[in-house]
Amino acid sequence: MQIIKPLYHLCRHCGCGRLLKVENDEGDTVIWCPSCELSADDHLKMCFCGHTFPSGVRSLIKCVKNPELSPQSPHNVVVMSDEDASKKYSNKIHMATQPKERRCETQSTY
Repeated sequence: MQIIKPLYHLCRHCGCGRLLKVENDEGDTVIWCPSCELSADDHLKMCFCGHTFPSGVRSLIKCVKNPELSPQSPHNVVVMSDEDASKKYSNKIHMATQPKERRCETQSTY
């Protein structure tokens, strides 16, 4: 396989592979994940952007270039909420605006 270019999309099958546009051994251009080695003819069949629930509703997330690249968030591509889609479906789907704080309390057994 010959890499044509990396895409700003993450594989939803393995959760960590950055999708690449490659030319396979037969000369066809395909989208390929180097982590799980799955391939498809369109990135929407593999990335988080193209996820559709069994009910037919498209998920409200998208793959984007990391807007806050830092040592704490070193990944070039991240998955974020799709603001346009969330506004469109806001009356149909309840989305939490703030994550709930969770505290892990453990009890010593000693």
